[in-house]
Amino acid sequence: MNSEENIIVASVSVLRNGEVFMIQEKKASAYGLWNFPSGRREAGEDLAETAVREVKEETGLDVRLKVVTGVYP
Repeated sequence: MNSEENIIVASVSVLRNGEVFMIQEKKASAYGLWNFPSGRREAGEDLAETAVREVKEETGLDVRLKVVTGVYP
């Protein structure tokens, strides 16, 4: 990766019936830590598609985005 390449990541807070869904990390660098579902954007995806896909991959839930709280450079 060169210094000009951007890495785009989406992180999602999943709320249902007053509960917040989180995942427990399995990768060695963060093993056992709790985190929100998140991951890198794949080619051709917009950020909303990335967020929905990552939640499905990491929790098995089908979600609908209701609000975006921020996009940061």
